[in-house]
Amino acid sequence: MSKKAQGLSLNYVVVGVIALVVLLVIILIFTSGISPFHKTTLNLSNQKCEDIGHWENSKESCKDGEKPLTSGFSDALEPKNMGKICCVKAN
Repeated sequence: MSKKAQGLSLNYVVVGVIALVVLLVIILIFTSGISPFHKTTLNLSNQKCEDIGHWENSKESCKDGEKPLTSGFSDALEPKNMGKICCVKAN
């Protein structure tokens, strides 16, 4: 007389536990600040580039320690600044 196991096999339990851990990690990433994709956003709509940096023709023109930003400044749409990059001192 042979007996077959009743219920879930150990493999299903292990896969279920791993899936639960992955689900919890994904929930933590999207609901808190631990995400590697989380960036600090800047509200630049009321700020001019000249107030915190300077305009350059290309991002390569920015000096060491400066970050090139392309949009969001209130003066970005002025004809003299069209197509230019704002170089801002990185924190």
